[in-house]
Amino acid sequence: MSDKSEYMKEKNRSIFRKRVVSEDDPQKNPTEEIEDLDLAEDEGSTETAAAEDPALLKKQRIRKLLLIGGAFVAAMILFWAVRTWDTYRQYTSIEQVQEIESSSEGNHYEAFAGGMLRYSANGMALLDTSGRAVWDYGYSMKSPVMAVNGSYGIVGDRQAQTAVIFGTDGMLGTITTTMPILGLTISAHGVAALMLDDTDSSVIQFYDRTGLKLDITVKNVLTETTGYPMDLSLSPTGTGLILSMIYMDQGSMQSRITFLNFDVGKSSSDRVVGMFPYGETLFPQVEYLSDTRACAFGDSQIEFYSLQNEASPQLITSVPCDSQVQSVFAGNGKVGVVLNGENGQYQLRVYNSDGVLLMARDIPFAYTHAEFNGSYLAFYNSSECLLLNENGSVKYEGMLDGTVNQLFFINANTFLQFGGQTVREMKLR
Repeated sequence: MSDKSEYMKEKNRSIFRKRVVSEDDPQKNPTEEIEDLDLAEDEGSTETAAAEDPALLKKQRIRKLLLIGGAFVAAMILFWAVRTWDTYRQYTSIEQVQEIESSSEGNHYEAFAGGMLRYSANGMALLDTSGRAVWDYGYSMKSPVMAVNGSYGIVGDRQAQTAVIFGTDGMLGTITTTMPILGLTISAHGVAALMLDDTDSSVIQFYDRTGLKLDITVKNVLTETTGYPMDLSLSPTGTGLILSMIYMDQGSMQSRITFLNFDVGKSSSDRVVGMFPYGETLFPQVEYLSDTRACAFGDSQIEFYSLQNEASPQLITSVPCDSQVQSVFAGNGKVGVVLNGENGQYQLRVYNSDGVLLMARDIPFAYTHAEFNGSYLAFYNSSECLLLNENGSVKYEGMLDGTVNQLFFINANTFLQFGGQTVREMKLR
């Protein structure tokens, strides 16, 4: 410390000694006050010294950065530990939380808009995550078939002539056709397409979300030039349509995947923007994974397509299936395929929307449901269940309690169990 600083300290001590003599408070210790003054002066001197000494200022900054960095690293380690624990944690049991309601036999269920649709021959209802009805709508159908996409859905009577379009708030429009319904699909914007049976051909007719018939019709006959659709899927925007077609070629049944576009394909009279022939390989199911990705599920292969350029669809990759396909399912931009394995087991393979393999493992029992359900890949039958997370780790493997027709996961460890005449809330432990 400089001589000037020592001089100022001594001068201040002298001033305080004189002040103490005239102070009325006898409890005040002059020595403590002088020490406080010394401390304040020392701190001021340290700050002054740091300001005058670049090296000391640099050390203080480094110390602060180390403290901040240490806190950040500790937080990241804690986050990683919690995430790792949650990823590899395995539940071992299931318990019933409550029985929510009773329902009749013959119900079917479909995940929709964060809830679950319950539908049957007599009507449908949207259930929330507590299993209670948000809305319900009655109709009469002999063989209801349903398709959903985003916030819209459609249910139609297969081989009959009625369909209903609905949204998150309930029924939006009804459709009455002049021909039997063979299949249906809907876009995320509410545009619906019905595949209708016109005796010697099929007709694809389009409708808006209110059920109003649009001036777009695609007619197909079982000839070499066109073909007959086995399945169809609308893009989320409703401007693209993928068809799995069969047609005759010199007396032999052949197949092709056809892409239509009702926006960029206007220059073509039939709106076709791409065709991919596959010989005798049949593709019973086609599906849009997003506006720019689609896939076709065949009996011996899976095709992945890019629609980045809507006017010119491109094949990304073809994935061969080296054994019989047991089931296929899609969700969350991914595709799941289960192949027949050996000794009663099945082989699961999961791909992303570009056809890149993400996971492969065995499924050890005969399941009736294979699906992306919440954050899980779920495989189950009426009494047994296997839940996998995204990396294939087992989250639960064991028995289910009671009759099970459908599971619907609300969060990581809570789900609704639909079965028999009851809906129950269950929790993984």
